[in-house]
Amino acid sequence: WQQLHNEAQIAESNSDWSSAESVYRRLVKAEADGWVEHSTYNRSQFNLANALAKQNKLAEAEKEYLVGIANVEWQEGLQSPFLVSPFFELAQVYKNQKRYDEAIKTFGRAVEISDKAPVAASTTIGLYESFSKTLNQAGRTQEAENFADRALKLRKEIESPATN
Repeated sequence: WQQLHNEAQIAESNSDWSSAESVYRRLVKAEADGWVEHSTYNRSQFNLANALAKQNKLAEAEKEYLVGIANVEWQEGLQSPFLVSPFFELAQVYKNQKRYDEAIKTFGRAVEISDKAPVAASTTIGLYESFSKTLNQAGRTQEAENFADRALKLRKEIESPATN
């Protein structure tokens, strides 16, 4: 397992997404067969989806994200902070396919979790900014401005020293 994981990381570092996809497919199968714990299974599932998305295999990436999300929801619950990144990435897939309604709904799920769970501020800022851009592309400018403002406010909060 570790050798496959190392191969995948090397392929990713070389932006060899086809090789990364191949290795992640083998990892997902090995993990599904019980070689590794569930949490690792989900990470490989999402890495496979990322490799597919990098190759613009968006329909396949969507399927892999959905499988991984379902696994995390089953194991950790619907509000698991581990779902923020996969929902974010899935929303990007939808956005790239110009499926704005689905992208907005999926970004909304990520925001809902991010607002309630312990998620890094930088992650939340990126989420708000991407959500804002997608809302803008869908013609929902007022909502887009709201998320752009939220991102800016959070960025200012983490960049300015606390005053007492």
